[in-house]
Order: sequence, then C-alpha cells, then structure tokens
Amino acid sequence: MRRFAYLAKACIAQLLFTLGVLDLLRSRRLRGRAVVLMYHRVLSTEARARSASHPGYLISDATFARQMAFLKTHFTVLTEQQFVEHLDTGRPFPDSSCLITFDDGWQDNLTHAWPVLRALRLPAVIYLPVNFIGTTRLFWREALTHVLLEAVRRVRAEGSVSGDLRALLRAHALDHVLASAAPAVNGKHVEQPFSLRPDPAVTTGLVLPACCEV
Repeated sequence: MRRFAYLAKACIAQLLFTLGVLDLLRSRRLRGRAVVLMYHRVLSTEARARSASHPGYLISDATFARQMAFLKTHFTVLTEQQFVEHLDTGRPFPDSSCLITFDDGWQDNLTHAWPVLRALRLPAVIYLPVNFIGTTRLFWREALTHVLLEAVRRVRAEGSVSGDLRALLRAHALDHVLASAAPAVNGKHVEQPFSLRPDPAVTTGLVLPACCEV
C-alpha cells in the first residue's frame, strides 16, 4: 500500500511538472524571494545501505546530480555573499533564487557533491564544526549505531542474549566507545567524516565558489 501511494504521488508530480504547473507555482511563490537548500550527505547507493546516518540526511549521488542540474536551469544560485547582501540591504532577491548549503562537512561532500557543483559551476557553502576537524570521532548517532552493531555481532557469535543493553555493552567492554575514537564494525571503520558536530557556537562556513578548483 505504501509503495502504491509513493508511485501515485510520483506520477502526479511528474504530470504537474510536465504540464508546467509546478514551474508556474515556483515562479509565483519565489518572486523576489530565495530559498536555502540544506544538504547533509551525498552517497552512492551502496554507501547509503551501509550508512548509520539518519535516512533523512542522505541523498544518492544520482539524485543530487539531477537536482543540481534542475537548479542550474530553473534557479538563480547565489553565493553566500550575494545572499547576505540582499538580507542586509533589504533588496528583493532575483526571482527563484536559492542558496545551496551543506551541514556537518562529511567527506562525501567533497568526493560526491563537489565534482557535480564544480562541473555545473554552482557555488555552495559547507558549515564545518571546527572543533572536530582532523579527528576520527563520529557523531553520536553513528557512534551509537556502530556500538549496537558490534554488540549484536558479539552476542550472535557467543550465542547469548542479554535483556539489559547497558549491561550488554559493559559486559563486552563497549562503554568507552561512544566517547572514544571512531568505533569499528568487524575491524573496519564504516564512516569517515572529516568533521564532527561540536558546540554550534563554534561552527564556521566554508564557501565553495563556482569557479574554484581543487
């Protein structure tokens, strides 16, 4: 039933797009206005299946490429400086404007998102939690997921089940992993971000201009 509902919505959306209804709605709603698009992670299909990040944070590299191509054609993609200038001066934004942003500075922003942005010459901003740049620690969600996976693996290997998760983690010497370096699953580091979430007060923005080369 859920699959059918998804397909029905997709067909309706495609029909509205083909008829130009969505384009008309966009031009009316974004007249003199801008939207800020917030991305987190851009992954391949295989990497998405292995990721411990929340599904709402993930987008496939193919979908991201299609979205950027759409923005290139139908939107005015602003630099951070242009966006701020319009806010400061109160001048209306160009019709259908947008600012592309990334939160958390994952490595896949560089390996998957940046080549697409560079090819299309689209500017973007990556917000980096500077206190964690260069470390191997994970966000708490990813760290906790890997701890649980390791706990389940060990329990299955030993053929025992514990009803107390805290006791299970303590029994398998996993208490320390949440506060330590990146936890491993089967001896391999599954996630490798190049920055992690600290106090939001010490977050800075890395601007990716459209003409920049790396």
